[in-house]
Amino acid sequence: MLHLGGNVLINKEVNARTATAQLIMFPENKFSLLYSVGIGVTQENKFFAHFPLGCFFAGYLFGYSDGENNDLLTSLAILSVVIPEGICYNLNIGNQLRVSPYINFNSVEYYRVVGGDEKIKPSCELGSKISYFSKNNIGCSFFLGSKLLSASGLSVHAGASVFFCY
Repeated sequence: MLHLGGNVLINKEVNARTATAQLIMFPENKFSLLYSVGIGVTQENKFFAHFPLGCFFAGYLFGYSDGENNDLLTSLAILSVVIPEGICYNLNIGNQLRVSPYINFNSVEYYRVVGGDEKIKPSCELGSKISYFSKNNIGCSFFLGSKLLSASGLSVHAGASVFFCY
């Protein structure tokens, strides 16, 4: 499934609004793997981004491989991108409604604060998503979660999206 939507993050250090794309893969019916990226702005209209932590490491690993024949760093970079951002357990309620508790354990938030300082903070989130499926492979989702932003404490994270089932 491909989700396109928006969300808000409320934390004592940063509040942000983002446009998000999320890919959900179903290796089996009850469990799914989550991957997402988001770009937006903070409350001070500064840049904010969310992406899987593995993508962050992959950039460093590819950078340090120097384009040389360094198979170990290249393999680790590819592996770090493949590791999912989170896992979801899917509970179908009828044919058109699904409740999905999830945990995102492999995320990072990047943002700028007033004064130009950059912050890169790993995060972990626990929440639940409700999805409604229409008959023509499209639907909508709403989620609410609590995100632990490294060294910034707990955050409220909520959003909505439309999705397409492929």
